[in-house]
Amino acid sequence: MKQAQVTEEKTQEPIVNKPLKVPEISTEERREKHEERMNQFNHWCGQKRTMSELHGYFNDCKPDLNELKQHNVDLYKKAITIFTEHEQRLERKTNG
Repeated sequence: MKQAQVTEEKTQEPIVNKPLKVPEISTEERREKHEERMNQFNHWCGQKRTMSELHGYFNDCKPDLNELKQHNVDLYKKAITIFTEHEQRLERKTNG
């Protein structure tokens, strides 16, 4: 006796420009999130041992930095200061 082969056809729905559901967060929640991100940024900048690693990490963080720049310019400036300080530390270390 032959078994019938069952095939399942998957139809792909066309991608429609649906509005993205972005969760609304309060200003306070956003500030807390950004401050936590600053702590992580400082920590991970400190973990980098070469300028190349530091610059690569900075480039990876650009989306977060752009969000900071949009919502909290003071924290953005602090992030740039943190990066600059770690960059100077690595320069001193390299130059002896």
